[in-house]
Amino acid sequence: PEACGRALGYLVDYGDYLEKRKGARYIKDKAAAVKPNRDVVERLLASPSSILNEYDSKKILAEYGISITREQLATDLFEAKAIAEKIGYPLVLKVLSPDIPHKTEAGVIKLGIDSEESLEKGFNEVIAKARDFTKDARIDGVLIQEMAEKGIEVIVGMSQDAQFGPTLMFGLGGVFVEVFKDVALRVVPISSLDAREMIDETKGSILLKGYRGMEKMDIEEIVSTLL
Repeated sequence: PEACGRALGYLVDYGDYLEKRKGARYIKDKAAAVKPNRDVVERLLASPSSILNEYDSKKILAEYGISITREQLATDLFEAKAIAEKIGYPLVLKVLSPDIPHKTEAGVIKLGIDSEESLEKGFNEVIAKARDFTKDARIDGVLIQEMAEKGIEVIVGMSQDAQFGPTLMFGLGGVFVEVFKDVALRVVPISSLDAREMIDETKGSILLKGYRGMEKMDIEEIVSTLL
């Protein structure tokens, strides 16, 4: 009787699963419409470094239609000032180094750069901190980046599972992903319903939806990125 009851329970669950997916659509046209420049992508992926830096990673994302911040790499202060004038303030400064994969711990990030004076001071400070953190650090330059509006950082990742193949991950980003390990996984392709379920499965989803007066995040933009 117990086995029979469990079997019936599984059938009910499966029926609920099918019912929920009646309106689900797998967005194939969106992926087909993206036409990345293969030469650019392959050149960036051919980097000799074992870790692809933020600047090159975001260039690849842009090739696949994912929105990124406006940014350029400066190898000296003169270039930094020219880039800042082009992008406009406020800005973020980030040292780009294959020897410093975790910038926060090294203190090589400066937020809220709002003038040429603070740019000059911040540029020199992050370079000095990079040298202090790792004496022989190879420094590719300083990323001059437009400062995004205040929000909640999320992470979207893809890995190749040995059994299931391409697997998509979603969760809170930044330092939170390592502290809380609050992520949801799906085997691709996914539907818009799957994307929303991934978001809802994470404990951090309550923050994205405006917890206790917090500003609501753009859930539809997250869904679009996951798709």
